Amino acid sequence: MQRMETMTGVILEINEKQILIRDEATNQEVVVHTCCVCNLAVGDRVHVLYSGRMTMSIPPQISAMRITRLNCRRS
Repeated sequence: MQRMETMTGVILEINEKQILIRDEATNQEVVVHTCCVCNLAVGDRVHVLYSGRMTMSIPPQISAMRITRLNCRRS
């Protein structure tokens, strides 16, 4: 069985197939690759489910299996 990890953070930037978040646990910026950025906005707090694999690049990168919006900045 594959081990899953989670990360919670705030979205800093959104691009076509990725978001940049600030991880709440480490305060570092992380690029999150995803197939859909629909319904996400800068300032949203999100919970990311991923495989546990993270690149050693700067900033580190992960591939999301699921992104759940916890709250949003938009009214």
